[in-house]
Amino acid sequence: MFAISMEVEEEVPSLLWGLDPVFSAFTRMYIKDIQEMKESKQVPGIFFYNRHPIRQVDVLGTVVLSKERDAFHTYGVDDGTGIISCICWKNPVTEQKSLSDKVNDPIYDAQISRMLELPHLYREIYDKKFQLPEETQSGQGSAAVLNSITLLSEKIMDFLLRSKTQNFYQQELETVNSLVSLIRPCGSKATSEQMDFKVGLNAKLIRSSFIEAIKVLQEKGALFQKSKNPNGVYCVTKQDKELYRVTLEIIKADCKRPKYAEKGCHLRHILSCVQQNYSHFVTEAVIHYLLDLMESNSDVVTTMEEYYTVF
Repeated sequence: MFAISMEVEEEVPSLLWGLDPVFSAFTRMYIKDIQEMKESKQVPGIFFYNRHPIRQVDVLGTVVLSKERDAFHTYGVDDGTGIISCICWKNPVTEQKSLSDKVNDPIYDAQISRMLELPHLYREIYDKKFQLPEETQSGQGSAAVLNSITLLSEKIMDFLLRSKTQNFYQQELETVNSLVSLIRPCGSKATSEQMDFKVGLNAKLIRSSFIEAIKVLQEKGALFQKSKNPNGVYCVTKQDKELYRVTLEIIKADCKRPKYAEKGCHLRHILSCVQQNYSHFVTEAVIHYLLDLMESNSDVVTTMEEYYTVF
């Protein structure tokens, strides 16, 4: 049974995070609260505030410190409750995602608007603990959600490979009836009314189920995004011929160098090169998935754990 573990922070199981709209938003918070949040024990980089899973934040304040490094700038931002460090990568693509352009606001309209907005957000959303829907409060309900999402992720992958899809938007999958029909409200049999994704709770259930199923596939490396836009295009690792070509060329070129001739290239070295030459957002899981595929195709071989070479 999939037990819900409620420790000090009452962590919600990661497969249910998508049910909380805060998880998909840039959460506007005070810096003091951001600094005091506890990191998830399930997924590094996710933090909790009143059981709300938070992965990205939006802060507004005065820059009180600026340092330049080879690959990035570091800024200290002060909003009156605390100071937080922000990194702005020099790569133009990631720079736009890491930190906004300066706010030109001589009469402090933006700051005043934020000061008025934040108390309302805290009162109406953040300070109210995230509650699971009634049908998932029990361990049995959570197990049903887990099984449904696992099955959905498998069927999504089958559909993408059968249709030879190279990239897609999540919303496109939500129009595939054979996939939508796999989602069942907990504790009841599906009816035509329950499967109507345009109606109330069922629409939310379907949307969150696809979010979680896609996340499962991302964690396996089967899917990835070329940008950090949560509503952007997903790429199918197995179908991405350009990623395959770039990765293989990197391994071939580096294995000719004396440093890598004997043992081959380590997975993390390959990852770093792919991020520089293809997309900064390719993850280690994607490279691992891709190298397993290359090995099954006899394009690369493993010399030792996580080292790869070509003949």
